Amino acid sequence: MKPALSLHKGTIMVVDDEKDIVSIMIKYLSDEGYLVYAVSEGDSAAGEAAKIVPDLIILDVKMPVKDGYQVKTELNQNPLTANIPVIFLSSSVSTLDKITGLRLRADDYVTKPFDVLELIARIDTALSRRKHYEKISMKDELTGLPNSYHFKKELGIAFNMAQRYGRIFTVGFIDINRFKEINDNFGHLTGDCVLREVAKRMEMTLRNPDVLARYGGDEFCIIMREASPEQAQVVLNRLKTRVEGNPFAGLDGDREFLVSISVGMVTYNDKFSSAEELIGLADRNMYRDKKKI
Repeated sequence: MKPALSLHKGTIMVVDDEKDIVSIMIKYLSDEGYLVYAVSEGDSAAGEAAKIVPDLIILDVKMPVKDGYQVKTELNQNPLTANIPVIFLSSSVSTLDKITGLRLRADDYVTKPFDVLELIARIDTALSRRKHYEKISMKDELTGLPNSYHFKKELGIAFNMAQRYGRIFTVGFIDINRFKEINDNFGHLTGDCVLREVAKRMEMTLRNPDVLARYGGDEFCIIMREASPEQAQVVLNRLKTRVEGNPFAGLDGDREFLVSISVGMVTYNDKFSSAEELIGLADRNMYRDKKKI
């Protein structure tokens, strides 16, 4: 696997056993500002994609050991790679081959020999389309935060990076205390306002690299990158103070009330075997905090 220097417009994985084609794509895509990773065989492609999580994969159909269709099937089975745009490359112009690729949810199908400028245009289009759908599908409409789907994707990436490079990160799990009482006493519209305001206050506390998402209901999750337990605790204490320090107002404007939150956290170490274990432990730690109120 060979990385090429770029301006970091995005990351593209090229999977092809023809060295000349790979060299051409590395040159032109790097000149366009993409970081390019090349994989020469299909057998390891899905595993490398799960480690790197590229923005797009250019996948040759005809390869020894494992062909492009088999690789795409593997990609579809992993939540980390299932939604990565894939452009198939093939010397075949068979309609049946194209149909096979499209049924595997490929984004495009380009036949060899190909025009490099046309391929770049197709790449740009596929990435633009992906960004549009991600913006729609990964955002919580009420708070404007990323949703649980986006959070799990980012957590998977952080977990893989930690396993591969020894990076550290901390997961925080946050729940609004007695949220049902707020809905019962002030109405669901006020409850919605509370969710939006809590999200806003937490966003103002966190660092740019951190990921804050609405996990569901009145629960929120945070990924704090490069944060030790001590560093994460400082951030979460500050976040708790910001949320709880000022009263919230009902829709009528004349009824104010305080809101409190419960917080649990867990920091990655190499004893964890999955990202789901981190979420589960952070959730349990949050409920331990809730029992104190």
